[in-house]
Amino acid sequence: MNLREQSAFRFLQEGPEARSLGHLNDMFATTLDMFGYPFFGCLHYASPGRPFQPRMLFGRSSGDWVKRYTKEQLALHDPTVGQIFARSSSFSWSDVQSGVLRPQEVEVFTQASKAGLRSGFLVPVTGSYGDVVGVIMTSDALVEHDRAERASLTAISTVYAACGNSLLEISADQPTSTPLTSRECQCLSWASQGKTDWAIGRILSISPRTVGTHIDNARAKLGASNRASAIFEAWRHGWLIGFDEENDPYGKSRIH
Repeated sequence: MNLREQSAFRFLQEGPEARSLGHLNDMFATTLDMFGYPFFGCLHYASPGRPFQPRMLFGRSSGDWVKRYTKEQLALHDPTVGQIFARSSSFSWSDVQSGVLRPQEVEVFTQASKAGLRSGFLVPVTGSYGDVVGVIMTSDALVEHDRAERASLTAISTVYAACGNSLLEISADQPTSTPLTSRECQCLSWASQGKTDWAIGRILSISPRTVGTHIDNARAKLGASNRASAIFEAWRHGWLIGFDEENDPYGKSRIH
């Protein structure tokens, strides 16, 4: 196992243990440095039924390039965006540049070069419930990878996106007058109705992994040994939220 593979394997093990986006970004930056990428980010491109509006969720990008990309609305002509929607596998800028491009698409790469970026690698990842999400990494040097390295970059990017989105959701959680946050109360309340993490995630528009994290955090705060005990403790203190059918778009009797 070479140094790059070792670094990727270490991130796969330690990334899920990150307790803040800053910590996660530090670990990802250390790993990507081994592959030659100083800049990176997790981007949300679109949600079902909503207009296309790409935005960076978290990461560390080149400030000059982001400003130019945003100001000149280059996403409308960026050929890598179309590939994110069309592909399920990772790809590099050079993969896209080897195809037939329109003049506006060529101009996007020209502008990137002027901003000091010469290479890029993108990984489409599975977003929550149909969202189009991708991890992009860029470099001011020419970087190429063999099949094994592409597989490593795909694996660590998938974990980075999943962990980052979970941490992003948790950091945005709101406190309440109880020891539990708003999301923790919501997740425990739906769990008390027999909902699975998947079903709760659909209702709250968050990932099942994030639901599990909220419930685990609530369990720790309540000193409960398991989920059932946490639900009982929250119920005993009157911290569970009441729901009706209107609050549950998937129906109380259909998802358990």
